[in-house]
Amino acid sequence: HICKCRNQEVMFLFVKVITLAAALAAGCYADDAKVVLITGARSGIGMGSAIAYAADGWTVYAGVRDINHCTPLVDEAKKAGVKGRIHVLQMDVTSDEQVKAAVSTVLANEGHIDVAMLNAGQISYLTWADCAPEVARGIFEVNFWGPFRVLQAVLPSMRARKTGHIQFVSTIAARVLFPFHEVYTAPKAAFATGLFSMLPILDRDGVTVTVVEPGPVADTDLFTTGSAKNNGTAPDLAAFRNEIFFNAMSGGMEHMIERVDDHSQLYVANAKDPKPPFFLPSTEGVALYISAFDPDVDGSKKAAAARSLQFAPPGATPGPTSQGLTDMFLNGNTDGVGQSKEHIAAFVAMMKGGAAKDQEEL
Repeated sequence: HICKCRNQEVMFLFVKVITLAAALAAGCYADDAKVVLITGARSGIGMGSAIAYAADGWTVYAGVRDINHCTPLVDEAKKAGVKGRIHVLQMDVTSDEQVKAAVSTVLANEGHIDVAMLNAGQISYLTWADCAPEVARGIFEVNFWGPFRVLQAVLPSMRARKTGHIQFVSTIAARVLFPFHEVYTAPKAAFATGLFSMLPILDRDGVTVTVVEPGPVADTDLFTTGSAKNNGTAPDLAAFRNEIFFNAMSGGMEHMIERVDDHSQLYVANAKDPKPPFFLPSTEGVALYISAFDPDVDGSKKAAAARSLQFAPPGATPGPTSQGLTDMFLNGNTDGVGQSKEHIAAFVAMMKGGAAKDQEEL
């Protein structure tokens, strides 16, 4: 039931009724059917993951930037025999309206979203030395604000149900040295940092997060056409880029290269993991390279510290400033803090939900 229509909610509800009736007649309907929403599903990792999830029995909602150009997904779904499990959604992640409408459609049809796979992305091999600001803004719009919009749209229902899983498709280049990836990786790294900061909040509400870190996935549009999108690269930098990056593909980086079919299985396995890691390098080669820069490869130590809200080394003794701040927050006593009592009083009032007047004064 791959639906290509503008009035998505009406058509999907019709399909849902027909599918439910057939399932009930066959005695095979289950109330706990798993639902995954995937962005950037027209091709590459998104398409491969949509098919992998569907083959595993999930109900898949595949978001695409242009629903009139999703033939590759439709064709591959037919070949894999999973056409009936994949529903295509108009979902340009740079559009607030389309993201909200797509998520509303899924929730109206299914009642819940178990996994949101934030995959849509745009690559560039431009460096900050020669990237026009408007180009960088465009990449940030897709690679940071895109997942930001989707996260904000799916979180309320997940938090209300006290369950849900966020899969953010980042990149190995967001954690290690990859010259000429700054424009592409900066928004990825920024978003991953935001997710890390949210761990205590999400844990409280039963929502888990995994930042997946693919290496080069050779049979994707990002990998094969990325270099063609770099108009404006200075000739000397372009030559240097080719020397240190593209030539490396046949050398030391070869052990990191993947194919979509193999890579896509990673997301299904991660969704089933009862204790998913925060960072998930996609291959042993990727993990090995990351370990040279960060020994906490899967982020388990960082995540444990974040979840415990432990901001100091074990055994550290609080100094007078931190003791004063603690006294201020818990008891409203400002004597131990080296600020004016009026300033601190305004800050305390704001933190406790004080009036706008207090915040303006602060």
